[in-house]
Amino acid sequence: MGLLAGPGWSRLPRALPASPSRAAGGIATPLERLGWPCRLPRPTPLGGAARRAAPQPGRDGRLGRLHNLDRQHRAGLWVLFYTGGHRAERGLVQRIGLATSQDLVHWEKHAANPLIVADPRWYEQLDLDVWHDQAWRDPWVFRHPQMGDFHAFITARVNHGPPDGRGVIAHARSSDLVEWEVLPPATEPGEFGHMEVPQLVGIRGRYYLIFCATASVHSAARRERTALQSVTGTHYLVAESPLGPFHYASDEFMVGDAVGSFYAGKLAQDPDGAWVFLASRQFTPDGTFMGELSDPMPMNVDSAGNLSVDWREYL
Repeated sequence: MGLLAGPGWSRLPRALPASPSRAAGGIATPLERLGWPCRLPRPTPLGGAARRAAPQPGRDGRLGRLHNLDRQHRAGLWVLFYTGGHRAERGLVQRIGLATSQDLVHWEKHAANPLIVADPRWYEQLDLDVWHDQAWRDPWVFRHPQMGDFHAFITARVNHGPPDGRGVIAHARSSDLVEWEVLPPATEPGEFGHMEVPQLVGIRGRYYLIFCATASVHSAARRERTALQSVTGTHYLVAESPLGPFHYASDEFMVGDAVGSFYAGKLAQDPDGAWVFLASRQFTPDGTFMGELSDPMPMNVDSAGNLSVDWREYL
């Protein structure tokens, strides 16, 4: 699930399929029924390095599979980062591409796609004896609040350690959103097989790295260490800096249960500035797939900076 940062509006998948390999983008119904106005900024002329890197249509046949999307408004152009897989590879090797738009409806892929690929110095390459794909998806792109450069947090796996605990959030850096340097992971491995759909938010002087995981990818080491039931849902790490180091504030998921009621959670601010939690409503208590966008759920921040959501009343 992707979110656009803006004054009371968002762009999200219109339909949330049971399989992420069938995901597609779409514009969600505005949240006006909840009192959230829907306003889009007016595009401005494209210029500078962004113009020189303007995309050309029809040149990127390598990428044909959409996962979580992240969009930035840059130099009058909407920039969309997405995950694709080569059909000849059966979509098993994931790479990150870029597309641009002036109206959020018509999109053109960048001529140089893919722009961000997994660096084997740190990240696992495809090995079906170890894992079912080469994880490199769900880009969350943000501008560093002090340095001004761009950073991407990415679902990935390191190339060492027990296979069920190799999941990390990868890190890449760019000055222009086109040329990217892949860096070591932003998080430590050991807890999960993968950490999906990352998001970074700053709240009250702390930075929270949100991610989600299914019950099936909790590592044996985590299960033994915590003695907790494995759940499907949304968890987070916290740091004093946007680039970490990150640590878990709690072993308990912020939102999670055995059936996977909510997944791919994101934090956003409502028109009054209050933080809320939105997610894909995945399954009903009897296991029926729903694939709906949840209503915004109030998020609480306690005096120690811990996050919580009273999500059960929204089932």
